[in-house]
Amino acid sequence: MLWLWSLACQPEDPGPTDVSPKTDAATGTETGADTAPPGTTPTETAADTAGDTGRATETQTGPWGAVTLAWPGRGVAVADLAAGPDGATWIVGRSWADGAEDAPEAAVVRLDPAGRPDPAFDGDGLLLLSGTAATAVAVAADGTCFVAGVDPAGGDATPFVTRLDPTGAAVAPFGTVPLDLEAGPELAVDLVAPAAGGALLLRGGATGASTVRLTDAGALDPVWGAGGVAPLPVTVDCAATTLCDRGTLGVLTDGAAIGVIGAAALAVKLDPTGAQDRSYGTGGVAVSTGPSWMRGAQVLPDGRLWVTGATVDVDGFDAWAQSMGADGVVGAVLHVDLGAAGLDPADIAEDAAGRLVLVGRVEESGLGRPAIVRTDAAGIADPAFGTDGIFGVDPATSEVATLQAVDFAPDGTILAAGDDEALAAAVAVATDGS
Repeated sequence: MLWLWSLACQPEDPGPTDVSPKTDAATGTETGADTAPPGTTPTETAADTAGDTGRATETQTGPWGAVTLAWPGRGVAVADLAAGPDGATWIVGRSWADGAEDAPEAAVVRLDPAGRPDPAFDGDGLLLLSGTAATAVAVAADGTCFVAGVDPAGGDATPFVTRLDPTGAAVAPFGTVPLDLEAGPELAVDLVAPAAGGALLLRGGATGASTVRLTDAGALDPVWGAGGVAPLPVTVDCAATTLCDRGTLGVLTDGAAIGVIGAAALAVKLDPTGAQDRSYGTGGVAVSTGPSWMRGAQVLPDGRLWVTGATVDVDGFDAWAQSMGADGVVGAVLHVDLGAAGLDPADIAEDAAGRLVLVGRVEESGLGRPAIVRTDAAGIADPAFGTDGIFGVDPATSEVATLQAVDFAPDGTILAAGDDEALAAAVAVATDGS
């Protein structure tokens, strides 16, 4: 099931949900039907009783309303999202058939500009890939989408990158590229689509973290690092996923890149050839001084970056944010001031006006709800956004536990996605937070 808030007009009836079985993009084999199993009856939603057939359920919670987008017989969990230049939203994560939560598949969702599953994308807006999880997504300027994930082929988790068009078809000659670069499990942490073309992946393994650059043809780029691979020379064991399963990657306007990896938020700048820029930070590395582990980060095109996390005490969560300059100089730790409410953030982004947008879960008076928070550059809640800077999802109607990722649509609309491990949520919120 998938939740969407889109702050425009209410969507039209998206049609019936009795669609064909899902098909694995790599093998062409069926991987489970989208309809309820034989002998069972799909759970009726508010949309069913309202004349809709279960694809979308709407409740008016804002100017555009809230829309539930469901694939009967399947669950979806969110890892990342990205806005496309055409107004579409791409969400990646994992999906499983009911009763088979221990056998997830890599999943890609494409939503149209109204927040509905795009029927042109694999028939119902949900595409399953070979692999156990899709972990990162980036959209190229031409509207095609790069997806990174992990596939346990051969017994170890091996990263892969695939390129899809808006119908869900693999884009030739890139196709799907496996990246088994070392013995043991590896992680696909983040992914970007540089303006120069191809894809740049942040990956982790037992030997540490590295970036991998692929050309538009899906080949390792020989001008990047050593044969397409450039390490982040930091001491972090990426085989211990609690240390290295988080990070972010950004490409700067001059073609350089900054990777942020690990719970301690270690940032490394690479020049346009993949060589380490030792003038960055201290000896080529900048390290967050935040009071807890990093939960989310964003690299901006001008080389600045933001990191966020939260401490926990008897009073609940206390979120913080910290900037790093384009030269790697670490700024002061900012307290995210929400008054009596506390925020457990999962991601952070800076909007075009320099305001901070954080997504996660807000708790107040013992009650929690997934929420989007907007503050000024000093961490002070923006009173013009939502209620006292908080735009929250009503847990009584959404069941969404937390929001995991944030991005901006081309028009500045905030997009966020999240889940409670049983369903996924995509949220689009107008910049006024109403």
